[in-house]
Amino acid sequence: YTPGQVVTFTAKAESRSEFVGWSGNPLCSDDKLTCDITIVTGAPVNVKAIFRPKPRLVIYTVGISNAADGVNVFPKGNVCNNVAYTCFEYDTGDAVSIAGITDANTGVAFDRWSGDEDCSDGSVTVDKNITCTAVFKRTSYDLTITPSAGSKVISDTGSIDCGELCSASYPVDDSSFKVVELLTATINPDFTFVRWVGASGCWDANTLININDLAIIHI
Repeated sequence: YTPGQVVTFTAKAESRSEFVGWSGNPLCSDDKLTCDITIVTGAPVNVKAIFRPKPRLVIYTVGISNAADGVNVFPKGNVCNNVAYTCFEYDTGDAVSIAGITDANTGVAFDRWSGDEDCSDGSVTVDKNITCTAVFKRTSYDLTITPSAGSKVISDTGSIDCGELCSASYPVDDSSFKVVELLTATINPDFTFVRWVGASGCWDANTLININDLAIIHI
């Protein structure tokens, strides 16, 4: 450069970084993206542009097998990881709504947000790395019966009448949830009952089963 020439320095951050500010020269001391310096004879120019990684919002889920099962609306952002958790990068200070992440598969419902204090109301200001956990709870359990040839299964409540009605859903009312069904297997004259397969607690043709998990029973 020649003496008297004005040189403009411009800070350009990559997609996963953000510009913080300048150092090394008093003429470049604020957080503006550009800095103008006039070249002076015999005065070396030292300028440093400082960058940092963008802060991350990390979302975990509890009570479902993975995020895809329980989340229907993701916040908008640059995805930084989507393996064991859902991760987005934002510019520092961005306000992000996570309140839309509420829908889950049948039998599961969104319960609450936990994690960093800012997560609880479903809206976060990403001024640092933040971790939020979407907690889901079980709302119902399913019981499915697969009868073999020559058999029929009925329950004492009428929820199961299989051949035709081979599955039933049992709602969870509270934390002490427990439903007991008496399942009865009836066998055609040319067949003999052998055993149940698929869930614990099933022993003979008339069996009680606790409905406290997803269960598939074969006869």
